[in-house]
Amino acid sequence: MRTSRRTSFAALGAAVLTFSLLSGAPALAADEDLPGWTFQEDVDLSDSSRWTLETGQASNTSSYDLPSNVSFGSDGLTVVGAEEKRSSAAYTSGDAKGLDITIPNYSRVEVVGSVPFGPGLWPALMWLRPLDSAHGEIDLMEVFGDDARPAATIHNEYGSTHRSLQGSVRWENLPNSDPTGVHTYVMEKTPNRIVISVDGHVMLDAGPEDVRPGFDWNAIFERPGATWYPRVTLQIGCPPLDLLCGIGLPLTGWQGGAINLQSLKIWRMAEPGEQPPVVEPPVVEPPVVEPPVVEPPVVVPPVVEPPVVEPPVVENPVEAGTFALWPGKEVRHEYDAGAADGSEAQVAFTVPKNIGTGVMYHSLQVASSDDGRSGYRATVTLKASGSIRLTLASVTGNRSTVLEDVTVAKRGTYAPGDDVQVAISVKDGTVSAKSWVAGAEEPDWQLTADGAKPAGDGVLLLGYLSKRAPSAVMAPWSDLGVTAP
Repeated sequence: MRTSRRTSFAALGAAVLTFSLLSGAPALAADEDLPGWTFQEDVDLSDSSRWTLETGQASNTSSYDLPSNVSFGSDGLTVVGAEEKRSSAAYTSGDAKGLDITIPNYSRVEVVGSVPFGPGLWPALMWLRPLDSAHGEIDLMEVFGDDARPAATIHNEYGSTHRSLQGSVRWENLPNSDPTGVHTYVMEKTPNRIVISVDGHVMLDAGPEDVRPGFDWNAIFERPGATWYPRVTLQIGCPPLDLLCGIGLPLTGWQGGAINLQSLKIWRMAEPGEQPPVVEPPVVEPPVVEPPVVEPPVVVPPVVEPPVVEPPVVENPVEAGTFALWPGKEVRHEYDAGAADGSEAQVAFTVPKNIGTGVMYHSLQVASSDDGRSGYRATVTLKASGSIRLTLASVTGNRSTVLEDVTVAKRGTYAPGDDVQVAISVKDGTVSAKSWVAGAEEPDWQLTADGAKPAGDGVLLLGYLSKRAPSAVMAPWSDLGVTAP
């Protein structure tokens, strides 16, 4: 969410220090602290004096912001959008900046609220800007038009060198799948890491190794003493000269909508030794109970029937090998399935111990054509941080179309040297995929999508190392096989 304004209006005039502020804030209850986080503030959203309200039209929207479209009360902070002409804009909306609310650089921010949803709407329930710099942005939540997922985005400096990194989840995967319903968004910002989630589902888990070249993470997110402020924005429609921006305009007859921020809570990262240590309860060993002595019964030997000899089961071959991966180069291996039906397969990828800052994109393709240019593909993104991102795609003529994409394991789930398993299946018009760390309990299918008629019955393995990897690596793989039909 990036905006530029022409004028500003301080909500309810100049800020006045009240008696409660002069006398100091009340002591915080200990149970408001969380492990690693010291509670700072539950922001009073009925108090408008800490917010600055914008007036004017941003360059990237068709709406005009009015202070009168923003209200504060017992139900929180509300920003209303309407089809109402003002100046050259066809709509009015609002933009609230919490310039008198300080969020520490390393902090936990929790917001609860709801947003309108539909074509032409770009609500941002909460985004953060630095109080001491013109550059940098953290979007805890934004929705682009009628997109099927809310997004979390981080930005570096604005201008020609602007870079961003975004993550998202699908509404349908949340406990409450209604985009206009009440949802909880949480950001936890610690040194060299930002994690943003919605209703407990991680949208973005990022560190310096995840951003694109030219994104100076330290300059934006690791500045000593940096502080941030909260912002709530509802933008409506594309700019008049850019109607193909992807958001479009509201549908004919749109009756308006509103953002409602119900809660804003802030924690700061606890200092070493600030919180009492967690005391584990003592382990109480159960008493040793001696079993009674039981005399063995007299056993009459059974009549032994001759064993029934089943014909041997012919297993499909299981293969193993190693990819010699060079930065920016793809390597392929065709599985020798013989007469097996290659519509369901599994493999284990080993994360090289010397992967460093490199990122591996390994794929298992089934129902593949003879030339490998068509089929269904499950791709895992593997790196030293220990997270697993699983992507399910269809491949036609060597062009890949993403069907589903989600982070199935958070950071620290595995370490370099560990094996990560991948499985994919095409059956009865459905394509499914899953990935897990070897030795862990195998999950149910994590991604599913509609699958058309298979292109063939081949199985293909693909390996790729990111261009910015510091050096080539040897990447073993094992247990490549197909499930017998």
